[in-house]
Amino acid sequence: MENSDREVSLQELRSRIDKADQMLITAFATRMRISADIAEYKIRNGLPVLDALREQEKLEEIRKLAPDDMEDSCVMLYNKIMELSRELQQKIIDKQHEEAR
Repeated sequence: MENSDREVSLQELRSRIDKADQMLITAFATRMRISADIAEYKIRNGLPVLDALREQEKLEEIRKLAPDDMEDSCVMLYNKIMELSRELQQKIIDKQHEEAR
């Protein structure tokens, strides 16, 4: 009986993780779509993909928003998110330049 109680509890926790994952994926996809829009803006205005000052400001903001025990993890996560965003923007910019040739 005890094992089944633990399994139900573990199953409930996993279900909660699954729901959190769905929210994360939806938020990430939204963020990346906005990043693609930013790439289009950068193309129109001749701006580079990397805005180091903006990224530093964003990481400082993330550090302030993060729970104390998760600051480093949140900064690591956002470093990766921004890296993926830059890669997407670069692909869009490269495609635009190739199509213009």
